[in-house]
Amino acid sequence: MMFLAQKKFITIIKTFLDMKRTVFTMKQMFSSTNRVFSLMIMILVASMTFTLVGCSDDNGRTETPLSDKYSNIPESEKVSFEGYAGIVGGEEGMTKNDFLYSEDSDIVNVWVDASSRFIYLPKDHPQYNEHYKRLLKKDGRSNLLKITILDKQDSKGFPVINVEELPSKRKQELLERYEKSEINDDNQISLRTYSSSISYQQIKEFFNEMADMNCGDYPICPCIPFQYAIDGCYSRAHWMRKKFKEKFGFDCNKVFTYGDLRAETQAGCTQRWRYHVAPLVDVGNTSYVIDPGLFTKPVRLGTWLDKQRGTIKKVDIRKGYAYMPDFENGEYYTDNNYRHTIKMNEEYAFLSGCSDED
Repeated sequence: MMFLAQKKFITIIKTFLDMKRTVFTMKQMFSSTNRVFSLMIMILVASMTFTLVGCSDDNGRTETPLSDKYSNIPESEKVSFEGYAGIVGGEEGMTKNDFLYSEDSDIVNVWVDASSRFIYLPKDHPQYNEHYKRLLKKDGRSNLLKITILDKQDSKGFPVINVEELPSKRKQELLERYEKSEINDDNQISLRTYSSSISYQQIKEFFNEMADMNCGDYPICPCIPFQYAIDGCYSRAHWMRKKFKEKFGFDCNKVFTYGDLRAETQAGCTQRWRYHVAPLVDVGNTSYVIDPGLFTKPVRLGTWLDKQRGTIKKVDIRKGYAYMPDFENGEYYTDNNYRHTIKMNEEYAFLSGCSDED
């Protein structure tokens, strides 16, 4: 590279001297031209020399700047999450055997507690190494992060745009908000925390009340964003659980499914998730799911599971206070004061539809 640059520099100097001699012969006619012109040429030579030496590679080609693929994205096309996050198959936390993820060699699968989406870190990202190290950290609070993704799904999921450390104060706020629940690991199918005297007609009326609170039709907050199928099933389910307790005076359960899930939604499109959740109510010996995002009435548990085509790897029935999965520790977060529930429902209230990829 230096040899090529020197050769070009010598050529430029020769050209400069030839031009200088020509101008010198005109000195009598234009006495000030020689000095002004020489100064202009010297500036030009210095500029060209800097470009040759500083921006050429070993073959004399100009270097291509880092791709702006992940930097010049409008804010309207981004979405951010704050919470626990990590690498699938990292030192701790979720492994590839726990859920179905892409095996593409050009990406790293990422789990984010605050989202049911399939998220990945592209290896061609200019800050890949920096983001990877932050996601892989396992020293307590350091893996409480702010993850920003492109709010548009491709065949691999949603790509990570940025991974940021959170200030200590914000981490403490999150820890207080996501108080860990103490739920046993066993699959508690027979969890009845209420009287089984409730009728199907009663839960059908309740279902209709919840469906009528859809943010697409119900302009008063807090509404329930059933029209936005991409994310937020946990906050929708938790707000319905709150309304159920207020109406009937006792708690419902929740049913979580995990895997590579795809379902046709009431938003008029098909959405892919890594997990889904909805309230579960027993009527006699039959369990019904309340999910206005997928159905127009309460349905039996088996019907709800069949709706989620793709691969269901795990079904987990929990008490109603289980809010969202804690993939870090294999437990569940709670949101007993509903602050996070309201925040997420308000955030999704004015969004709609599914991601582009089926």
